[in-house]
Amino acid sequence: MKISTWIIILVLGFLIGTTIGEILRLVLPEKFLNAAVFKNYWTTGFSNLYIDAKIMSVRFSIKILITAFSWIGLFFSALVLLLKETFNK
Repeated sequence: MKISTWIIILVLGFLIGTTIGEILRLVLPEKFLNAAVFKNYWTTGFSNLYIDAKIMSVRFSIKILITAFSWIGLFFSALVLLLKETFNK
């Protein structure tokens, strides 16, 4: 398998894990949200990048939320890739 395929699958696993964690934060009752899994998170990225031209103005920014569910998603996607590579030979 190509290295680019590995990277895409791992990044998607990371993003899917983050999305699942955020959905759980929205759905679960308030008493479950005090768990450390939901409290600890980090954000990374860069703030607004403004491009002003005569015709239009563009604003661009990226923020990535990193939670425990991100790492769980990354772990599962890496495990699936490892098992696929191991047993397909």
